[in-house]
Formats: sequence, C-alpha cells, structure tokens
Amino acid sequence: LYKLGVPPDLIVGDLDSILPGVMEYYAGQGVQLLRYPPEKDDTDQRLALRAAMELGATEVILLGSIGNRLDHTLGSLSVLAYLQQNGVRGVIMDEYNEITLSKGEAIIRGEIGGQVSLLPLTTSVTGISTENLQYSLQDAVFELGNPYGISNVLTAPEAKVTFKEGLLLVIKSRDSR
Repeated sequence: LYKLGVPPDLIVGDLDSILPGVMEYYAGQGVQLLRYPPEKDDTDQRLALRAAMELGATEVILLGSIGNRLDHTLGSLSVLAYLQQNGVRGVIMDEYNEITLSKGEAIIRGEIGGQVSLLPLTTSVTGISTENLQYSLQDAVFELGNPYGISNVLTAPEAKVTFKEGLLLVIKSRDSR
C-alpha cells in the first residue's frame, strides 16, 4: 500500500517485517497501529481478519497471501474456513488466481474458456453437481488425495456448483504469459 500511495485504515500484527520508515510514515499520518508481540498463538493475518470482522466486514479480499512460502499460502487457504465459519466471504487474489471457499453452493462468474478448479478442503466433499463447466459432474465425490477437479473450463459466463457436505475451494486461475 505504501508503494501505491494508499493509506490503510489500520495496521495489525507484530510488525516484524514492516520497514522502519514505513511504520514511522504511517504513524505520522495518524494510521492506527495494533501491535502484538512476535510470540503469540495467532498469525498476523488472523489478527487482522478478527479486527476487520470487529469493524463489521462482511467480505475480505486477501492480497499478498500467495507467495513463495508454501506454509504461509496453506495458512491463508485455511483462514478462508475461519472467515466462512464467521459468516464473512473471503477471497484470496493475486495476478493469476481468485480463490474462495464454499459450503453447499458456489456461483462462478468469468469468461467463457476460463479455468476453474474445484478442490476439497475437508476430507471429502459429497453430492457435487455442476452446471456450465466443460467436465460436468452429477452427484460426485471429491476426496483429499485425488484432485480430479483441477482445470475445468467455463462454458458460459456463469457456472453453478452445488454439493451436500464438505468445504470446497473454488479457484479461478489463468496461466502466466
């Protein structure tokens, strides 16, 4: 945000990775800082999400949550469940992906020919049926360890996925060019 010249409303975390000049700049701008000790039983991301929910957020877009640290990426995927359990829609976005977590139903909007992957976040997702995807499903089951829901294709500007049990990651992606 600093490089883009966009002031945040709130900065939350242990602030161990913020550059000193940036923190001083925002403090001088009156941006509220909620600082936590580095040794804590929570991630900075979850602390920030909790603060957003306390402020009334109903949707959260997570930027910078996919990177070269797989542990952080997997942690970001898991907080989608935390948001979902609290009635908040969570979206992880980067230049190549848009990731959401669904329970029961997902509406996917995008360009015809766009790639969509459906992956279970729970041990299994049952009763999966799809509309407007190239590889259609009817009462299918996805299980961890068998990722056959990868690289489906939108056949219309809107697709629908319904399922009976489990949590389903919905990933709209595009390849880098």
